[in-house]
Amino acid sequence: MKLEHLKLGGFNHFNVRTVLNCVELPDGLIAIVGPNGSGKTTMLDAGLASLYGAGAKTRAFPSREGPLAEYATARDAFIDATWSLDGHGAFRARTNVDGERRVTDAVLEQLSQDGRLIPLNDGKTSTFREKITALFPSQQSVLASAFASQSKRGSFGELSQTDRLALFRELADLSYLQEKSDTAKRCQQITEGIASQIRAALDVLRRDATPDAREVLVKRLTALAEDERRLVADRADFAQQLTEMEQTHAQCTAAAKQHAVVSARVIDVRQSVIRAQSDVATHVRATGQIQTDYDATLARLTQQRDRAVAAIERRRIAAHADHDRAQKDRQSRIDANRTLLAKESEIRCAMAETRELEWRMTGWRHAEQSARQKDSTLRVAVQLTQQQISEMDSAARELDSARRRAGLLGTVKFGEACGEPPVCPLVTDAVGARTRVAELEIEVAKRADAQVVLDCAMAEQRGLVEIQQSLARQIADAERQILDRRVAVQKAPYLDAAQERITEYERDSSAAETAHLTALDGLQSEQEASNEHYVSDCTLAAQTRAERVECASRESVALSDTLRQAHERVMQAEIEMQQTAHAQTALDRVEEALRTLRQRRTDVETTLARLAVEHEMLTQQRADLERRLAEADAASRRVRVVEDEGLAWAVLAKACGRDGLQRLEIDAAGPVVSDLANQLLRVGYGTRFSVEIVTQIATAKGDDMKEKFTILAIDNEHGGEARDVGDLSGGERVIVEEAIRAALSCYVNLRSRHHMKTIWRDETTGALDPENAPRYVAMLRKLHELSGAEQILFVTHSPECASLADAQVRVRDGQATIALPPFSEAS
Repeated sequence: MKLEHLKLGGFNHFNVRTVLNCVELPDGLIAIVGPNGSGKTTMLDAGLASLYGAGAKTRAFPSREGPLAEYATARDAFIDATWSLDGHGAFRARTNVDGERRVTDAVLEQLSQDGRLIPLNDGKTSTFREKITALFPSQQSVLASAFASQSKRGSFGELSQTDRLALFRELADLSYLQEKSDTAKRCQQITEGIASQIRAALDVLRRDATPDAREVLVKRLTALAEDERRLVADRADFAQQLTEMEQTHAQCTAAAKQHAVVSARVIDVRQSVIRAQSDVATHVRATGQIQTDYDATLARLTQQRDRAVAAIERRRIAAHADHDRAQKDRQSRIDANRTLLAKESEIRCAMAETRELEWRMTGWRHAEQSARQKDSTLRVAVQLTQQQISEMDSAARELDSARRRAGLLGTVKFGEACGEPPVCPLVTDAVGARTRVAELEIEVAKRADAQVVLDCAMAEQRGLVEIQQSLARQIADAERQILDRRVAVQKAPYLDAAQERITEYERDSSAAETAHLTALDGLQSEQEASNEHYVSDCTLAAQTRAERVECASRESVALSDTLRQAHERVMQAEIEMQQTAHAQTALDRVEEALRTLRQRRTDVETTLARLAVEHEMLTQQRADLERRLAEADAASRRVRVVEDEGLAWAVLAKACGRDGLQRLEIDAAGPVVSDLANQLLRVGYGTRFSVEIVTQIATAKGDDMKEKFTILAIDNEHGGEARDVGDLSGGERVIVEEAIRAALSCYVNLRSRHHMKTIWRDETTGALDPENAPRYVAMLRKLHELSGAEQILFVTHSPECASLADAQVRVRDGQATIALPPFSEAS
């Protein structure tokens, strides 16, 4: 099982399509390197996730919790991997994940020799997992041997005793022995079933196949022959009686037909009487319905008239209410406009005062802006003057210093004459200071003038500030006065149109009054028209009722005549039926006798047929009895052969079962795995560590052995005491467990049908110090040699380990690149 090609995208850091072609990598150790969080573990996990991740509720990536959808960052996330299997060819496994909808589908395809891809499932994750289970090793076996993650998931040392034993059975590929054992058990059960069936058949044969049974059969055959001769004579007598009875039946049938015709006519005329009576009853009901319909019509017309009058009244009330409401609204608008005209002088005065205030505010704002500009200019001048005075103060201090240093010329013994080499530095400095004194005195003399300028500027600046504050107060007062007059000013646009709106509202009021009176007259006309229509409808309903009553009277006379004629026809037909009634009675007696004779003849023929069948059966039974006597002897011999064969299958089932060859294989595997692990430990770490896998221990009584899977680690530098792997420190446990896992990888490739050509290791060097990390690489080299694997992919952050690899896969910014020796430091 080898990973040939890997593509993925839309997972974790791999936002775009990333490709890792393992065919381009050399055989040996392949280091996967890159910064933290760049996706190294995701790339390492992706291969197994392509096989075992589809449909998994958790641990879809071997190193992480949760399903694949939790790590998908796009709607088109995918993992596409190509695998080669010994003896089965190449396969392509692709899993697609919609990260938003959390939907997953998976396809497994086989690569044919001509390059075609043959689908093996329908895209569902359930069928995909079924095919993976049938073709590939289980995920648990891969995690315990070929794959190691930071989480230690699937580590052999983390499993329970039962899980270790079950896993080791799979790694040792003992399933074929269990299959043989199961097959032998099924064959044993089949032979036992066959033997039971043969014994049961033999018991039946021996119970029925006896000389007494043969004598009973002969007697029954003789009695059957006598009964057959008697029944043949009875059948001839019945035939003659049937001939005579059928002639009598023909005569009675002719007379019965005439009676049937008369009976049918009686039924017809009786039906006509019933129909006539029904018509009379219907006519009576219809006559009563005329008055009912008339009353209902009057009630309906009255109800319609009342509804119309009520609707007109409601409309009249609504018209009064709408008219009153509209008139009140117009009057309120007229009053509002008259109030506005009463305040005209006040409003126009407020407008004039507002314009005057706004004109003054404009001048004050210009003055304020000019004062602010002057203040800004004075501030710059003050700052420059202050800077000049500060420089002059520095010059005054420098003048004092220069005078002191120049005074040294009067105290030095030779004065300026001290100029011969070597020149005295004090004299040189005093001469320079004396030269500088005159310049500094001129500059210091200007300070008084500068101070006068500064005082004048600051006084002027304070005056400008007072002017600005006064202008600001005036502007604020003006704005407050404008705000007080705003309500009156806002009413100014409505003054000119107020009188026109008053006239318009009064005209609308007069027109609305006229329209209201017109509408009331119209409603009164509608009410009068409704009353007239009601009177007209009632008159029409009374005329319709009178016409229907007259028509019903005529129909009643006609129906009475029809009913009387129908009664007369019924009386005549009943007389004719009584005259032919005896014919049907005679026919019924003849048919009953005829049925009895025919039934007796049928019974005789049935009995003869049954006796013939029974005679044939007895003859067959006699032949079967002779055959069974012979079969009983053959069955006795066969049951002994089947019992011997079942015993042989039972021996084979036990030999191939868990307590037979499988236990021997597991017992033999313990030393093999221990030796492989110790070879790997010696390569990397010398003779310090060794391991021992114990597969059997004695029972409490000491008379037998029981299975147990314990891994003992021996530290030869610390007393050599055997300890459980779980008792070791972090770094020691990494070393020992990695050796055991590597040994299991070797053992799988020695025994299993699925050879692991690719091995994965994810930062298993994390708990190792810099000294032990290179030793770990040496262990991986030995694993590559012993296991027969082609490539070992391992994630590492150790530059020393990465530099010892045969190639590097550098992961950064969601992409993977291949690097071959010699390696540069860039990753």
